Amino acid sequence: MEPFMQTKLGVLYCGNAVKVLSNIRERAKLLVADFPYKVGNFTRSEYLEWAERIIKHFGRLTRPDGFMLIINNPYNIFYMSQYLQQFRLLNEIILVKNNPHKEEGKFTFMHNTALLLTKRKIFLENDVDMLDVIQVKIGYELDGVRHPAAISEDSFEKVISATTNEGDLVIDVFTGSGTVPVVCERLHRRWIGIEIKEEYCKVAKKRLKNVQQTLF
Repeated sequence: MEPFMQTKLGVLYCGNAVKVLSNIRERAKLLVADFPYKVGNFTRSEYLEWAERIIKHFGRLTRPDGFMLIINNPYNIFYMSQYLQQFRLLNEIILVKNNPHKEEGKFTFMHNTALLLTKRKIFLENDVDMLDVIQVKIGYELDGVRHPAAISEDSFEKVISATTNEGDLVIDVFTGSGTVPVVCERLHRRWIGIEIKEEYCKVAKKRLKNVQQTLF
């Protein structure tokens, strides 16, 4: 696989997550998967089939003492949960959104759900002052590129600090504009990022170059 960019700590791949995950051999202490709400014109059954192809790699790519953070809206998480039963639930984290979403015929929902999962009975690596309800700003514009589902750096910083130590590997399955890799650089964690859209990869690359200039 040809990286889109590399740093001393990590590598960003601009490509299809299913294909890239198949080629990763190292196991992560933390695997982050902030799933897109929808994929193209997929029906729900097609979306779930696609999600299952992604999730089937999670056990192989996570260390026995590792963690998985799975993020999606409450509707998708409900249907995806059938593929997550092989793991243990450590925490459910509610991400309260500043931009509630209304769909006809349903109550307005103003939160996303993050499931912190493990492969066996383990607990957080480090003591971090974090509640299981977090106020987040979903979506923003950076360098003229609008990303609909970006989560703040400080939210990811707490999760990464609680579940990993310096030098541990974090795999970010849907990197988007690069928030998880940026936080990993600051916290001295190794990382692998995957993003299919080149416009987001370019934003992530610029953010990573900027954070490196402040660190070195």
